[in-house]
Amino acid sequence: MSKNKRAAGEVAKSPPQQPRQAGEGNQGRPSGFLAGALALGAVGLGAWLAWRATRSLREVDLKGQVVLITGGSRGLGLVLGRELAAQGAHLVVCARDPDELKRAFDDLSGRGARVLALRCDVTDPEQIQEAVATVLARWGRIDVLINNAGTICVGPEETMTIDDYKAAMDTNFWGPLHMTRAVLPHMRQKQRGRIVNVASIGGKVSVPHLVPYSASKFALVGLSEGCGPSWPGTASW
Repeated sequence: MSKNKRAAGEVAKSPPQQPRQAGEGNQGRPSGFLAGALALGAVGLGAWLAWRATRSLREVDLKGQVVLITGGSRGLGLVLGRELAAQGAHLVVCARDPDELKRAFDDLSGRGARVLALRCDVTDPEQIQEAVATVLARWGRIDVLINNAGTICVGPEETMTIDDYKAAMDTNFWGPLHMTRAVLPHMRQKQRGRIVNVASIGGKVSVPHLVPYSASKFALVGLSEGCGPSWPGTASW
């Protein structure tokens, strides 16, 4: 049996074929076709999210607004950054990989945007606090927070470990919660701000072979809906 982990924005590869044990059928292991189909579905979902997100962003005047995007160095986060750059927003992109951050910085600044690229692992609350403090020291405010960073693990539920569930929750749920709590005091002081949590259809419909991902996204949707009345301008995609 096999499982395949990937960060948001990557295409999952089909698991390698392994020798079958005596008496073992195929029902316990995703076929290469199934894993590929799930990966393509994730890509298609990302494209749909990008379309929906950019359409929503065009309805708000973001010129000169400071927008913080987690997972902003590639995939949907980078697509959002490009759309926001076209609208004249000041961008803060957070990600773990310094090389990807450099490429994202060059891409977005090359489009005329003012960009701050910060290395930040959203599973680490201390790094989140440091990132937010750096943004406030640089620009004095955070007008929009887009919690986009995510991770996904593909495989049958029986192959998943507690660590797989923990990793999904740390990135897809606890990361947005810690980041939101880090920026909320500032937004409340300014009496303005918008928070966007990227949850996807995985937070509404649980899919076999994506159970840790779906469970974490369900938690994020519940957080968004439950705290929406007390959070300024909250939305969940």
